[in-house]
Amino acid sequence: MPYAYTLIGLPGSGKSTFREVLKDVHPEITVISTDDMIEDYARAQSLRYTDVFAQMDIDALTEASIAQAARAPKDLVIDRTNLRAEGRARYLQVIAPSMTTVAVVFPVPRAMLDARLEQRARLTGKIIPGFVVDKMQASYEPPTGYDLIFVVDPVSREAQQVQHAPLSI
Repeated sequence: MPYAYTLIGLPGSGKSTFREVLKDVHPEITVISTDDMIEDYARAQSLRYTDVFAQMDIDALTEASIAQAARAPKDLVIDRTNLRAEGRARYLQVIAPSMTTVAVVFPVPRAMLDARLEQRARLTGKIIPGFVVDKMQASYEPPTGYDLIFVVDPVSREAQQVQHAPLSI
């Protein structure tokens, strides 16, 4: 049975880096990344990520992409913040019957996260203000309903299987 990985964490927590490791190990894996969708759209319009972010119905696009990918008998990774239970539940309804569901949580100390986001802003121009990160952090709900749950250590980047996800990130 194929696996469906839901990556859960704040911007800059290491989700996309983890996704790249998965792709190296499983090159045939299907990746659904909201950042990639937004960046591709921005590039096609000759604009920046921050210019087009609010223009897209990224939730609908993501859900349609997941529904399409779930029909194929291969592994899938959903790379977005996935902080709220409601959004994850919609994905699980589509993928749960045909796939082993795996939640991968990325808790990161705030000082480390801020440093990563500052570096990302310098390198890419993609700026996420602190108040937005605060709001996102406050909206986090631990994942439930998954077949497996892993937590990724922010320093070693090793994933450890757990029974229950952390209560905060």
